[in-house]
Amino acid sequence: MSLDVDAAARPARTVFLAPTVPATGAGRALSWAARNWWLTLSLLCLILWTPGVLSLPPLDRDESRFAQSSRQMLESGNFIDIRFGHVPRYKKPVGIYWLQSLTTAVAGLGDRSHIWTYRLPSLLGGLLAVLLCFWCARAFAIPEVSWLGAALMGTFVAKFKTVYNVSREGNMGNGRNILQRLGSPAPFPQSDADEGLLARQRTILLRARQDRVAPQRDDKVLADWNGLTITALANAGAAFNRADWTTAAIEAFDFVVKAMGDGDRLHHYWIGGSRGGLGFADDYAHMARAALALYETVGDKRYLDYAKRWTRILNEHHWDADSGGYTTLPNDADPLFIRTRPLFDQPIPAANSMMIQVIARLMMLSGENEHLERLNAIIGGFAGEAQRAFISMGSYYSALEFAMSALHLVVVGPLNHAKTHELTAAILGRALPNKLLSVVSPEETWPENHAMFGKGMQNGQPTAYICQRGQTSAPITNPVALSQMLQLPPQRPQPGQKPQ
Repeated sequence: MSLDVDAAARPARTVFLAPTVPATGAGRALSWAARNWWLTLSLLCLILWTPGVLSLPPLDRDESRFAQSSRQMLESGNFIDIRFGHVPRYKKPVGIYWLQSLTTAVAGLGDRSHIWTYRLPSLLGGLLAVLLCFWCARAFAIPEVSWLGAALMGTFVAKFKTVYNVSREGNMGNGRNILQRLGSPAPFPQSDADEGLLARQRTILLRARQDRVAPQRDDKVLADWNGLTITALANAGAAFNRADWTTAAIEAFDFVVKAMGDGDRLHHYWIGGSRGGLGFADDYAHMARAALALYETVGDKRYLDYAKRWTRILNEHHWDADSGGYTTLPNDADPLFIRTRPLFDQPIPAANSMMIQVIARLMMLSGENEHLERLNAIIGGFAGEAQRAFISMGSYYSALEFAMSALHLVVVGPLNHAKTHELTAAILGRALPNKLLSVVSPEETWPENHAMFGKGMQNGQPTAYICQRGQTSAPITNPVALSQMLQLPPQRPQPGQKPQ
């Protein structure tokens, strides 16, 4: 027996196995289509493309300009000088204009007003590109694979995969893809025509996805997040005079109270007809802020009452008497080694920061010293954190600014009086993030220690007052004057001078 030394020294050859076509009806149909590739691919592209070519209007300015220039060639008989109107158009080769003129002259039968006749060169060019794709793929793939690659090119799938980062490896790993355009090499947006095709393919994918079992969704209704949304809707509805936004805020508030309330207590979430989880400090803080926003917008005192009741629950069940501030969990929840006090902002503003605003507003509305003491305890309880992690305390500093410099704007007058509405509109027409608005009837009384004590309408006319740091402005009955005063920058008081 002899040993082939040269054969042993040669590196092993890599053998590529060609894929096999399954012996099924679909496999036999694919093999037949691949054998008659020029016919089947042409028919496929014509069936998919012709409806859009014939029915879509001009999709962008370039298509319209090319068509108009080609039309002018036919009308003038000058096939050398390319013009769009009276402006020369020499930026593109003349061949495309000749082709569009030829197809319009032949297919238009004398009518040059149809955009589809100018699209025929592009239709033929796309068809040739698909056939060329099959021909090139045959150099390294079996006919069936080559046919599928060419067909996918003709159906815009390759472009769709590029735009949405779809790959065999998967943009999420393990062969799994999530349609996303972030980081896509394709520019955004695409042309109007391509965006229309992308939208149609997304619809096809969604229809196929709906035939499968839907994944579990976290569709719980959360009290704290609803509080944020209600506040935003109430403020925006007042500022933009959108009654539908205000109505949506009221309906959401009533739902939370009815579905997630238990007396004065709140539950954290609601789902599928049942509520669960003891309310966190965030739930009470953001719903109290929402109640005050609705009180400012609507003037209904039941919202003020809810804010007071939820603040009382926080004081009774969440207050940390040793360090100051509110804890996330109530004192009647399961015992823990430590009850944290939320200060640093997460996806929503921290509960203690929000409560600084809530208590400051209650203090300005009532003038009660109890609120002032609680406010000072919260601010002082977290003052030491300022040098450690101030970057995470944005809502704390915002609330601190509100507590120190907020404007309490009071309009005294009949709620259905036109002048009352004009004064209110003058206030809402100004961007005043640190404001508290109170629209009260002439019969409303204020505590003796409040800056508004003894103030009312002047000469029987609705009147506005600007209150800040315990001081009250002179009465204002002119909406224009009120708007101008709110536009002036705040003046720093001089030594010995009262704040303005």
